[in-house]
Amino acid sequence: MSDPAAIRWVRTGRAPEPDFVLGDAHKLWLESTIRRWLDSCDLASCPDCGARCVSVNRHRAGAHKARRPGRPEQDSSSRPTSTS
Repeated sequence: MSDPAAIRWVRTGRAPEPDFVLGDAHKLWLESTIRRWLDSCDLASCPDCGARCVSVNRHRAGAHKARRPGRPEQDSSSRPTSTS
């Protein structure tokens, strides 16, 4: 889950109640709380990557943009590195 999505879900009340709230209003969740919530929530799963999302179409449009022809995807091992 991306940070913007997590923040949006907390602000809109989609996320479960936090297990702990620190003095500065910092919210914390146990992993077990998130797992139970994911098992019971109405999120769809992306068939391409398995991400849990409200709208698979919106997720695909943002996360799985088509690569431009003639521009193969580079992995980190093929990127130039600085020698300075």
